[in-house]
Amino acid sequence: MSVTPPRGVTARVAVVVVAIFSTLAITAGTSLAASMAAPYNPPANISPNPDILNSGTCTGSPGAYTCANPCVTPQLTWPAFTNGVSCTNYVLKAINAAMAQEGAGPMVLPSNWYSLTVPEQLFVVADLERVLRGYPPYLGLNAALTAEAQNAAANNADPGLASGFDVGIDAAGDYGTGGSWSQGFNVLVADYFLMYADGWGGSAANTANIDCTSATALACWGHRDELLGSDPAFNPGVGLFCTTCEMGTGYAMLSQASYVDLIELPAGAPPAMTFTWASESAYLPGGSVSTTTTTAPSSTTTTSTIPTTTTSTTTPSSTTTTTTVHGPGGPTNASITRHAINLNTVNVRWLSQGTKGVAQVILVTYRGTACRERVRAWSERYVASRNVTGGNIVGTKRKVYSPAGPYSASLIVRSLGGGSYSGRCYPLGRS
Repeated sequence: MSVTPPRGVTARVAVVVVAIFSTLAITAGTSLAASMAAPYNPPANISPNPDILNSGTCTGSPGAYTCANPCVTPQLTWPAFTNGVSCTNYVLKAINAAMAQEGAGPMVLPSNWYSLTVPEQLFVVADLERVLRGYPPYLGLNAALTAEAQNAAANNADPGLASGFDVGIDAAGDYGTGGSWSQGFNVLVADYFLMYADGWGGSAANTANIDCTSATALACWGHRDELLGSDPAFNPGVGLFCTTCEMGTGYAMLSQASYVDLIELPAGAPPAMTFTWASESAYLPGGSVSTTTTTAPSSTTTTSTIPTTTTSTTTPSSTTTTTTVHGPGGPTNASITRHAINLNTVNVRWLSQGTKGVAQVILVTYRGTACRERVRAWSERYVASRNVTGGNIVGTKRKVYSPAGPYSASLIVRSLGGGSYSGRCYPLGRS
C-alpha cells in the first residue's frame, strides 16, 4: 500500500520574521484497500504536537533563516531528507504526544540511532512501535527481504514477495507477509503518518490515506494495521504476536526520500539475519520508556529545490495462497492479497509471483462462500512488456451485490505464456 501525504509549502516573507505553513495537498496514486479499524487503532487522526508540518515563526535573512520547526531549512524549504538531531527530536516529541493519547510509549530512540543506516532506522522504529504496545519484535533484517525492499524503494513502489525467502502460511491459509512504501523528509515523519494519521482527516484533501474515504471506510488505518502485523478485515497477515517474523527495509534518495518496509513470516526456522533486534536492544535503556533527547556526532540534510513535506505508508500488504497453472510459461503464483466489498463496489489487490508478461487479470465474484453461483466478472488489462506482478481491480456498479450477502471470488491471470487461476476460493465477506 502506498500513501502520499502532504506536499507543498507556502511562504510569506517579511523583512525579519517569516512564517511558512505546509498545505495538505495530497498527490493521489493507486493504493490498496486496507483494513477496518482494529481495536488498537486511534478513533481519529491525531494532530501532531508540535506541528511538524508547520514551520512556526522563522527569523533571519534570506538563506539564513531559523524556524521554530528545526526541520525547515535556512532557505525556507522542506528538506528532501534529513537525519538531523534537532529535527528528529522535534518529530519524536510529536510521536510521543500521540502515543500518550493512546496510553502507549513514550518512544526512546536507541543511543546509536545516528550511526544506524536509514534501513536499520526503519526496522528499529517499526519494532519500537510494536514492543511499546506489548507485541513481540520482528527478529531482524533479512538479506533477501531487504533486496526486495530496496528494489521497491528505488522504484517508488510497493514490495512484493521476496525471492529467496521461503514464506510461511498464516492462520487464514495465506502467505504471511505485509509491506509498505512511503516518502518523507525524515524516517520518523513517515512513521507518524503511518501510525497516527492513517485515518480520516475530515475531508479528502486532508486525508493522507487515499482509500480512507470516510470516517468509517474499511481502508482507514490499513497501513498501521499491516505494519503492526494484523489486517483484521482481510486476513491475519503475519499476526500481531508473530515471534519468528523478519523484515526487509529499503531506502532510496529520489526527488524525495523513498522508504519501504517488508515483513514476512518464514516457513520454518528464522533464516540468518544481517541486523537483529537482539543486538540493537543493548542501545536502548534497560526496561525504560522515558523520553530522552539524543545527540549525534554528525547529521546529513539534503535540500529539495521544490518545497516538500512528508509522505507515509506503508503498503503494507498481506498476501495469500497458491495457484493452479494452465499453459507453459504461465503465472506461477496468482493470489488475492487484500479485498473489500460493499453493495456497489468490490476492491481487491492481486499478486502473481514470478509472472512475466501479464496482459489481463480477471476477478470473478460469486454469491455465497464456495465460488459456485457467479455474479459478475471484472478485469484489468496491462502492458505485457512492463512485467506487472501485482495491482488492484476495482469493480463498481450500483447495487450489484445484495445487502449483507456473503460473497467469494476467484482470480484468472492471463499472460503471454499462458493463463492461471488461483487454486483456492477467496471469501470476500459480506457486502
